Amino acid sequence: MYDKNFTRAHDYAFWCQICDKATFKHVGETVCKWRWHKSNMSSGSVDIDYSYEVKIARRMLERYDIKELFPQFDWVDEKLSMTKAYLMTGNIFFPTTPMHQW
Repeated sequence: MYDKNFTRAHDYAFWCQICDKATFKHVGETVCKWRWHKSNMSSGSVDIDYSYEVKIARRMLERYDIKELFPQFDWVDEKLSMTKAYLMTGNIFFPTTPMHQW
């Protein structure tokens, strides 16, 4: 079910695609490892094209109501919750302020 049009972030796209069909459970232990080196895209040494993550986020926002994506917010105050949801979404791509400081 990988989208072959993604040259990167295909794992992220996959998990977002199946998130409403799968059951997830925290197992409390390491279940996989990966090799980390200076030329990894995630190492900061490579310029990353974030357009793939943007496509994934857009798909999620088109597919689900924002309240479904952020059930942890108190939607009685819809304006505040909407602001937090969009800030959290933006923080995925531009992580400058730790979310716990909100």
